[in-house]
Amino acid sequence: NHFIVQPELQHQETEQQTLKENAAAIVNGTPISEQSVTDYIVDFRETNSLTSDEDWNQWMEENDYSTASMREEVINYFINQLILEKIADEQGIELTQSDIDAELEETKALFVNDKAFQEALANSNMTEEKYIEDVIKPALLQEKLTEAVLGDVNEEDRAEALSTWLEDYRSNLEITINPAPEQLPYATENSK
Repeated sequence: NHFIVQPELQHQETEQQTLKENAAAIVNGTPISEQSVTDYIVDFRETNSLTSDEDWNQWMEENDYSTASMREEVINYFINQLILEKIADEQGIELTQSDIDAELEETKALFVNDKAFQEALANSNMTEEKYIEDVIKPALLQEKLTEAVLGDVNEEDRAEALSTWLEDYRSNLEITINPAPEQLPYATENSK
């Protein structure tokens, strides 16, 4: 009778399998979905008012991007986020609510008042929650991480040292970047 629980497990494994097949990349067995890469780029286009193909093509040309290099850059961004989280986990680094609040207060202090801050967020198509997730947390994590692994390195050499350290760390991980699907929603007529 103990077979009854199996289908659920089977389903989970198939789901993992599907996720991996539809993944843009896989880092040590953790998939980064193609959808999250697409969402990120779609979001970016909206935030920067590049929703028309004409504007998008022009922006890509001016910034020397192709559809492929754009996708690759976003995948690498996600890979780096995963790596940061993995290292933070290994180093036992945790972000406290007071760390996050302090950082948020510092950002808000750059604006005349809270209304101005909220307007700036709205103009960037961001909510405060998203700003905390996408901007504050990664920055804090990187700061604490740098302190943990490079505490004895000079302030001015840290950025370079961290980048070397991360490269090193990354080279020991199993990372697969899958070829792009045929139809990318952010590819346009003119973009290569």
